[in-house]
Amino acid sequence: MTRSSRRTERALRLRASLVAAQVALVALIAVPGMALGHAELVSSVPAANASITTSPRQLVLTFTEAIDPANSSLTLLGPDGSPVVGTGALRINAAATTATADVPALKAGIYTVSYRVTSAADGHVTSGQYAFLLDPTGTQPGPIGSASSASPSIEPTTIAARWAVLVLLLVLFGTALFWLASARPALGAARRGEREVALRGGVGPWSAIAILAFGAFLSLAIFLTLAAGAIGSGGHTHPGHQGVPLDFAAPFGWTPFAIAMRVTLLGTFAAFLLAAARFFAFDEARRRGRPARDLDTALLLGVLGATAAALGGMSFAGHAFAGGGPVFALIDWFHLVAVGSWLGTLGGLALLAWHMRRMQSDRREVLRAALSRHSRVAMIAAPVVVLTGLANSPIVIGAARNVVASQYGDLVLAKATLFSVAVAIGAVNFLLVRRGSTARATTLIGGEALIGLVAVAVAATMLSIQPAASRVATLSSAANQTAHLYGTAGSSNVHAAISIPAPGDQLYQVVVSDPATGAPRSDVRAVAIEFTAPSGSRFGTKRVGMTRTQDATIWSVQGAFAPEVGAWTIGVLVQRAGGLESVSFPISVQDPIPPELVPPPDTGLGVPAVLGLLWLLPDGLAGWLLLCLPLMALALVALLERSGRVTARPLGWMAPARVALVAVAVVAGLGIGSRSVVEAANRGATPGPNPIAASAASVERGKLIFLANCATCHGADGSGDGPQGAGMLPAPGAIGPSISRMSDPELHYLVTNGLAGTKMPSFATKLSENERWDLVNYLHSGWHSGQ
Repeated sequence: MTRSSRRTERALRLRASLVAAQVALVALIAVPGMALGHAELVSSVPAANASITTSPRQLVLTFTEAIDPANSSLTLLGPDGSPVVGTGALRINAAATTATADVPALKAGIYTVSYRVTSAADGHVTSGQYAFLLDPTGTQPGPIGSASSASPSIEPTTIAARWAVLVLLLVLFGTALFWLASARPALGAARRGEREVALRGGVGPWSAIAILAFGAFLSLAIFLTLAAGAIGSGGHTHPGHQGVPLDFAAPFGWTPFAIAMRVTLLGTFAAFLLAAARFFAFDEARRRGRPARDLDTALLLGVLGATAAALGGMSFAGHAFAGGGPVFALIDWFHLVAVGSWLGTLGGLALLAWHMRRMQSDRREVLRAALSRHSRVAMIAAPVVVLTGLANSPIVIGAARNVVASQYGDLVLAKATLFSVAVAIGAVNFLLVRRGSTARATTLIGGEALIGLVAVAVAATMLSIQPAASRVATLSSAANQTAHLYGTAGSSNVHAAISIPAPGDQLYQVVVSDPATGAPRSDVRAVAIEFTAPSGSRFGTKRVGMTRTQDATIWSVQGAFAPEVGAWTIGVLVQRAGGLESVSFPISVQDPIPPELVPPPDTGLGVPAVLGLLWLLPDGLAGWLLLCLPLMALALVALLERSGRVTARPLGWMAPARVALVAVAVVAGLGIGSRSVVEAANRGATPGPNPIAASAASVERGKLIFLANCATCHGADGSGDGPQGAGMLPAPGAIGPSISRMSDPELHYLVTNGLAGTKMPSFATKLSENERWDLVNYLHSGWHSGQ
């Protein structure tokens, strides 16, 4: 081995190691965990965590997608945890999105609704539960906690099986297309017919195509079996029992999902039969020593058609069909076909290279010709992948905020990043093939194939989790909750409860108990409550008598006894046989913050710490100008390299300079790009104009709100040096540049909903509407546009 060949071998190993490291790094950074299921609960009657005064006649549950009536159930559990006797059968409406069940007359207590439904669109099972309180007195708050749901259909094994189906189908389609459009013409142009390659290499592509098709069928059978296992015993039937043999979609009945899966099963099985038949025909001809009939073109077209139908079944069983109907399912089918035509063909290229491993004379020429033809296909397929992906984005992503606020959005960003890397590698390969550098292009194609596998893994996960568009906005919980006051009146303990410490009609309750035993006092003759208004108020002091409730230990009174906001004092007077006992409590009466519709919770991965460090770079126009500098330097290096070739002067520093400039450009692009994505995604629908004038009083109120709620991270002067901001990535940073670019409504939206993708929380439940507008006035008074 010569010194130059050893250097070439080391360089090839280094490039392959770098490609593998890049793929691993992208996979670790970009692929987050999994989200919840698909047929999610949108609303219910009674509502989750509600407190109602009358027994409901029926339960009504509404879901984001159509559900399968035969594989859905609902159970109502009573206060003792046992099923409520007399609950009616589950009824599904015509659209299959609403489930209803009659219930008998219920007694007071907390009830739990447990449900388990199967999506008719994608076959995923969602199980969940929520609680509500039946309180005839209307004095008790609803159950604490939130509704929960989970999907057994998104177990890692199920996702892995679906990933295997997608990978094998895409490689199957790509291999057949590559052999038909690139390999056969290249072999013919080299005057070495495919028949000779078939005899030397194992019956051409047909053995590989048969293995791929059988693997896809087997993986699909495993996926459907695992998905059906999540349904339980309520399925329609099971493989190998009733119905058509090997109908692995039978447990899902004849839902749209089941029909689509049957199309995929038939497509993969048909492709397997065509390939297996051709394989045995070649083998028989070889044994008899005569050439087989040239039917490859027709059979390859048949395999392409069958595989395309199988990919269509995958599209019609996915989110695009569930959210957008047949039109968007077709767009998704074009997307999969384009991916198979571009990245799936790399499997065919590997097959061709293996077949020609012993034909050194023509190997490089045939591979170069095949790569050249494949490059033309890729130049058409790659834009189709982009356009079809963009067309389906509104259906599966929904609001722009979901790009950074949901795990599905994280996967979309990961897929886009992988696609960009693959396009960059493809562009380099195209140039290398045109220059005749087939060996260098082959090394990069291996990296392109690995990136394609990771991208398909991301896509399979996207098919198996809840699409971001199905996330439902929620009502914010008011910060004003039931107030409980505890004190000692003489020799008794007093527990007073106020439904909501706010102006207006409220319920007041008192329980007097023995401090030694905790048992309620039985000798209480009368209880009164005394309201003392804030200093300077016109209301003064008012005493109100209380009456016993049905529970003789509870005394109550209802009315508007604290009609204004301020610091009130509430006294409880207890008349016992031994005399009068009293205790007083300070209570802050505030206007309640009404619940409002806010975006669903931020479940995204957030900005990784690695990217958070890059947010220290300038943002806005300055950041984009910073990115232009290494790009301009790269262009200059290219010009110098071209001039060096003309003058035959060695320019050894060019390669390190290119690597360094590309690294700088990538770092700058990630920094300004990630910040721009987060900022753009958080510009949602804004309310009307600011209803509060930016008066001195409003600005002063806003300043106090800022110091109490924002300064801990952003600092008292907005410079980003707050005590909680230390070590936070992305760092809070100076707020001036961002605020100066926002209008009043945009800033109000940000304060209300938080900055998804970062650690800035929502203040919808902590600050009232007017307080948020006061904060906006203060921020814009200190950091106005242009400052």
